[in-house]
Amino acid sequence: MWDADALATRLAAGLARAARRWARDHGAGGIDTRRETELVPLICHILRRAGHRVAVEEIYPADRAAARRRTARRCDLVVRAGADGPDLWLEVKRAAEFTREGPAHDYGGRLAGPARADIAKLASDPGIETAAVLLLLFTRDAATAARDLLTWRAVCAEAGLPVSPPGWAGFALDDRHGQGHATVALFPVRGALLRG
Repeated sequence: MWDADALATRLAAGLARAARRWARDHGAGGIDTRRETELVPLICHILRRAGHRVAVEEIYPADRAAARRRTARRCDLVVRAGADGPDLWLEVKRAAEFTREGPAHDYGGRLAGPARADIAKLASDPGIETAAVLLLLFTRDAATAARDLLTWRAVCAEAGLPVSPPGWAGFALDDRHGQGHATVALFPVRGALLRG
């Protein structure tokens, strides 16, 4: 069984360490400026350091029989449970309230579109027993992140998407572009993820 709060806390601690390294080594280019494709390998590394076996870009079970492997849908990360229970399928999405140029005009859209599409993919695959969407939010402060995460969940519920309350943890960022806080939120989509 997976614990959403413990996993979010572990990931937040690892990302906070990485954020300090990036701030030291890259100056203006902090962790909040990293693309999702740069953050997924870092999340994989954090999970592996914690003793988890992790697969990257795993083909969705429903697509495994597809004639063309290149067109098969792939999941960002699959955390292997071993004999203890089901694997945890994770789709990772990031959204930043600000860019280097100012407010991010696509912030709401990044939460609304791709993350909701990932929920639908995870929920519709009968071969997945336990799944979650991992949202990485870079916002002005913790209160903004909490408001936006709860609003996002409510919008998903109104749309009929099966999203349970998240486990989440956050950490302070060196504010360079308006982002002073990072939040790691793990929204269960399918199966049992413990809370606290």
